[in-house]
Amino acid sequence: TDEQIQALFSKMILDQKDYKLLYQSMAIYAMEMNKSVVTITAITSDTDWTGMIEQRSNQSSGLIVASGTLDLYILADYTPLEGADSFKIKFSNNYTTEGTLRAVDAATGLAMFSVKISHLSSDLAADPHIASLGSTFATIGTPVVALGSPMGTVGSIGYGMISASRSTVEYADTADTMLQTDIYGAHNAGGFLFNFTGQVIGVIAPDQDKSDVDGLIWAYGISELKSRIAAMANGDPTIYLGIIGTYVTSEANSELGVPYGAYVLRTDMDSPAMLAGIRTGDVIVRLDDTQITNYSDYVNALQTYNVGDKITAVVMRKSQQEYVELEYIMTARSSGVIYE
Repeated sequence: TDEQIQALFSKMILDQKDYKLLYQSMAIYAMEMNKSVVTITAITSDTDWTGMIEQRSNQSSGLIVASGTLDLYILADYTPLEGADSFKIKFSNNYTTEGTLRAVDAATGLAMFSVKISHLSSDLAADPHIASLGSTFATIGTPVVALGSPMGTVGSIGYGMISASRSTVEYADTADTMLQTDIYGAHNAGGFLFNFTGQVIGVIAPDQDKSDVDGLIWAYGISELKSRIAAMANGDPTIYLGIIGTYVTSEANSELGVPYGAYVLRTDMDSPAMLAGIRTGDVIVRLDDTQITNYSDYVNALQTYNVGDKITAVVMRKSQQEYVELEYIMTARSSGVIYE
């Protein structure tokens, strides 16, 4: 009973030794998870006015996400690394080697790097500590640890829990979930959220001022990013039409008569969708022969196309207090760049 549980808890007395053991236990766990996290240093060479060559460097945290026959694949935020001439990858055991930029996804700002397995130390080649990608569907109150650079510096750490979870529309052609924590971090925070069962559940978003509470770390849910991660690792382009959308709620359908489909909140400037004529307020109900009943249907349908394909979108647009059916033809583009 509740009374018995309360009686048991009332007999528990925690002192500083217990708190020390608790934090030691979490530190040991974080150290184990950190084996999947690397530091990527971007090196840029410039020539100053005297003709001397000057090197500049920026850093970002990366996550080991997959291993192939020849290469190890590493996911990272590309924003602080953009425009570099070369990349150094430093592993948790301090082993450092050259990295190669394979792909950049323009929508998310994420990049995929690779390291030749033959260039790794023997212990890393035998066990590269590939991260386990979990699920976004973490309940509020789930304890998490933020690794990488949550405090703005590489190697920093933060403990907390999931404090909120809601849909977000940060970039085009994807349906993402935002996980908000109660961990205070830097505005240039980066890295990854791990749960306490050894899985990555989120990629930390750097722009912390987007949070309702200033300074709290939040992350893009890993479930919705898995297809993009796989595409970049395989060297496949992510299809881009430039539609930022959302779901049509049952209330909007019953009370306002909005048809079910992918509701267009806005389109990217000069995107295929904008150039074709799709506007804010349109509801996409079909892509070629595929019925679209919600925004996830739209996102999933895009994965079946190739760059350059002509896609016919059937949309419902409100005109004179009723919805009329229109057709638009869009040419699929690639989101970002495939380098290798």
